[in-house]
Amino acid sequence: MQPFHTRFGIHVGEVVVGNLGSSERMNYTVLGNVVNLAARLEGLNKQYGTQILVSESVYQRIRHAFHCRFFDTVIAKGMAAETRVYELLNEIIEGHIANLSVSASSSNKLCQSEGAQKGYGQRK
Repeated sequence: MQPFHTRFGIHVGEVVVGNLGSSERMNYTVLGNVVNLAARLEGLNKQYGTQILVSESVYQRIRHAFHCRFFDTVIAKGMAAETRVYELLNEIIEGHIANLSVSASSSNKLCQSEGAQKGYGQRK
């Protein structure tokens, strides 16, 4: 079976969650700037050639458990403030970095994303 590739944008904060609507039409949804930023981070993965991007808030919470690298500072669409963006690379287990996804293609993608990061930085 072919691997299923997906991208993630992760941010943390308070949101409104629940069934919204009327008795005729009800939707379970999540609302708030936190959701919007996470969605923007997910979208940036395609531009950067990455798979998992996290905000500064998430990075501060996970930096002791996961190896991340600073990737960029962005102003996400619809936001006024800059957000520092990190790429989540590996889990740290007992002081050693363990690969989240070990394959030649992952290693190649890491090199490509470093090139994309440099190219993106140069266009500013």
